[in-house]
Amino acid sequence: MYRTAPFIRLGRMIDSILPERPAVFDELVRLARSENPWFTADSIRLSLQAMSQKMLDREKLESWLERYPRPAHFEPRNVGIVMAGNIPLVGFLDLLCVCISGHRAYVKTSSKDTALMKRAIAALATADRSLTLLPLTEDSPLDAVIATGSDNTNRYFKRKYGSMPGLLRKNRTSIAVLGGEESPEELRGLTQDVFDYFGMGCRSVSRFFLPENYKIGELLHRLQERNVTHPNYRNAYRHQKAMLHMQSTDFLDGGFFTLREHSGFSEALPDLVFSRYRDPAEVEQWIEAHEDSIQCVVTRTIPHPRAVAFGMAQQPELWDYPDGKDVMAFLYSLE
Repeated sequence: MYRTAPFIRLGRMIDSILPERPAVFDELVRLARSENPWFTADSIRLSLQAMSQKMLDREKLESWLERYPRPAHFEPRNVGIVMAGNIPLVGFLDLLCVCISGHRAYVKTSSKDTALMKRAIAALATADRSLTLLPLTEDSPLDAVIATGSDNTNRYFKRKYGSMPGLLRKNRTSIAVLGGEESPEELRGLTQDVFDYFGMGCRSVSRFFLPENYKIGELLHRLQERNVTHPNYRNAYRHQKAMLHMQSTDFLDGGFFTLREHSGFSEALPDLVFSRYRDPAEVEQWIEAHEDSIQCVVTRTIPHPRAVAFGMAQQPELWDYPDGKDVMAFLYSLE
C-alpha cells in the first residue's frame, strides 16, 4: 500500500495558500526571488498549480500508482537527488517518486531554488514522519542517484556517480510541429509552451516546424500576443538582436524575441527558430536524429511518444517523465 496521504495533504495546503493566504504566498515569492530573480509571482503560482493539479491530486496519484505494483521483496535504498533550479520546484517529481516508492531520499536542492523546495520537503516531513528526507552530502551512503543539470554538470555527474545506478540528465529543449490547421486557441496555447517560465525549462518550445506554404507572419503575430516584460528577459532579447545584427543574420523582430529560419536548435534565450517541411516524414526523421536533445513535441500532426497538446507542454502529468525514462521503474529496478 502506497502512502499517498502526505502528498495529498501537501496538495491541499497549496490549494489553500494560493487563494486564501495571500500573505503566505507573497512571502514565498519574496524568498524565492531573493535566490532567483527569474522567479516571478506568476511563474511560482503556475508551478504550484501544476503540482497541485497534476501531481498531488488523489485520483491522479492512485491511477498512476496502479501501474507500479510494489515488488514482494522490496528493500529500501538510499537515493540521491540533485535538483536543477531553472524553474520553480522543477525537482519535485523526482522527490515524489523516491519518497512514494519507499526509498530514502538524500536531497541536494539548487541554490537557485532552495526556499520553495525546502518548504515542500518540510511539509512532507511534518505530514509523515516515517519519510526519510535527508540532505545530500559528500558522505551520504548512496545506492543510486537522480541528477539533473546542464551539459557541463552532466559530465561532472558521470565522473562522480558513474559507478552506481543513475538517471543523469542534461540539457534538452522542446519543439512544435504545426500542420497549418491549428485553431486560434491552439496557437494561443503555443505561446504558453514558448514563454511560460521565460523559455528556461526543458519543456519550453524554442523550435518550430512549419509546412512549406505556412505564412510566417501568422506565427509571429500569435507569439507577439504574449508580451514578456521581465527586465532580464528584455536585456537578453536586446543582446540577442545585437548579436544577430553583428553576424548579418536575417531575422524577424517580435519586439521581445527574435524569430529566424535555422536548421538546428535555438542558441539563446529569446531566440526562436523555425524550418519548413514538405512532408511530415521529413520532420519525423529529423526528430529521430536529434532525439537525445528533445524533451517533448507539441503537435497533432505527427506521432511521437512524448507528444503533447498545444498549451500543455508546461503541465506534465505524473507519467510524463523527463527524457521519457520511467523514474518509478528505475527505482524498483534497484537491488
